[in-house]
Amino acid sequence: MSISKKLTVDNLRLSVLISLLSFIGSFSSIFIFLIFLFIFCDEKISFIESVCSLIFVTGIVFILKFTVKRKRNTSEINKIKQKIDPYSFPSGHISRIFAAVSPFYNLLPVVISIFILGFFVSIARICKGYHYFSDCLVGVFTGIISSVLAKIVLKTILTIIC
Repeated sequence: MSISKKLTVDNLRLSVLISLLSFIGSFSSIFIFLIFLFIFCDEKISFIESVCSLIFVTGIVFILKFTVKRKRNTSEINKIKQKIDPYSFPSGHISRIFAAVSPFYNLLPVVISIFILGFFVSIARICKGYHYFSDCLVGVFTGIISSVLAKIVLKTILTIIC
């Protein structure tokens, strides 16, 4: 039995904690996270890299989802969301978490905390039936790769301008 099948059981899927964790990584939760970092963090260049990384990861995830077209593990997503985002591979929530946080690699406690949180969000997304394990794993790598891409692009732009 696969990891995804073992985690997609009713008592976990219907848990309030699982539902709350599953929300983390949505556009609104990432937006709140970025506002918090912008206000309380002196790392403004990391903030800019994070925003660029989120732009890149959104495009990458969209292309992958509509190229691979892997159906979700559940039909319990509301009909509007199902029409907008019918595919599971890769996980947009997980990729956004890692895309937003990876530029802050020099703030080790924040990064470690978010990586642990990302793990639990992955478990929650699998429990809800929205994703398979591989969707979440590829989401991690997609987020980190988009962060590296953002860093390279911004450095290149700064080199050209300066």
